[in-house]
Amino acid sequence: MKDLLNRYGFDIDAVTWGYREKLKNGIERLLMEGFIGKERRENTRFFFSFLKRHTGRNLDDVIYAYISALTSPCSRALRN
Repeated sequence: MKDLLNRYGFDIDAVTWGYREKLKNGIERLLMEGFIGKERRENTRFFFSFLKRHTGRNLDDVIYAYISALTSPCSRALRN
């Protein structure tokens, strides 16, 4: 996953330490479930540009809400 973060220029250290592990787990889950990754390059680019735009502001809340939405039971609607 470190390669993926580097490829899209996202600095995980910019995330508050208390959320880093949650973010890493969320990203891994998004990869495993096919929301982001090689087959979803446009989604992946958007996801990481979204994270980079919010770095330093209310990033923790934004990340938590975004990943929660994508990994919720309603996520099939967001997948398409």
